[in-house]
Amino acid sequence: MSLREIHSKWAGQYKYHNFMTNYKRLQKKIEEELSKPMNDSKNQNHTSLSPSTYNKKPPIKQDEPKKTSSGPVIPKKQPQWNTKYCLASSVLHELYMMPDSEIHHMDVNKIHQSSSLFSCYPLDKFTQYNKKMKERTANQRDKVKRENELFQQDKNLFPRPEKTLHGQPFWHIHPAKKLLKKDVKNKVHERMTPKYLRMTRSEYQEFDLRTFGKHVYAEAAKQLNKAYWQLRRNKTAMKIHREQTKKNKLEWGQKKKAKEVVELVSEWKDCNKNDSKE
Repeated sequence: MSLREIHSKWAGQYKYHNFMTNYKRLQKKIEEELSKPMNDSKNQNHTSLSPSTYNKKPPIKQDEPKKTSSGPVIPKKQPQWNTKYCLASSVLHELYMMPDSEIHHMDVNKIHQSSSLFSCYPLDKFTQYNKKMKERTANQRDKVKRENELFQQDKNLFPRPEKTLHGQPFWHIHPAKKLLKKDVKNKVHERMTPKYLRMTRSEYQEFDLRTFGKHVYAEAAKQLNKAYWQLRRNKTAMKIHREQTKKNKLEWGQKKKAKEVVELVSEWKDCNKNDSKE
């Protein structure tokens, strides 16, 4: 096939002079590559490729889990401490932030053995984590205490009025906010206009039609676009994390009390045995 035929068949959109220059340059480069001697390692790689090579399984690494008759044994991976979604550090932080928590009177060994969230870390590393968390939460409690005192002073000096400057109740603390959120979730706002929706509840009627209509459209847009908001998604994930942290904190307190009850019962039984022997 001539150069003209190649140009007309596959590269007709380019000028013939430019195509001819590029074609000759490419052809020269291919000839130089073919004329180079191949290394022994490359020859070995090419000759070793066979159907059996493709079917050969790679060797099992030491880090990979070994398979047993009951299934693969998955090694426990130690979670990183003090990360954004670390449950152990979050629970320890919440416990230390409680002024009346029993954790303030416990030594590090008892804290380490009090929950599986803590015991999965080595004791020497957990001792360092616990010391840093204790210092950090002590500073935070002092800061929170000072800020609460200043905030309470401001509240006493400037009490909040019952209504806004426009004569409307404050929406963010009014029970109508939660009721409207529920109605929008149940698609009640799609079956009627804000005018008639306002008449369905006495809480809605405390706001005028214009103000209530704005809240209806704002809540509907908020719930419609919730799945596409990255910020809202992150806030939802953080809310789930906080709920899990709160649950683990309560479980820690319940286990601690149950353990103390068991110890008291065992001591009481020992005392009864000694009395009976005497």
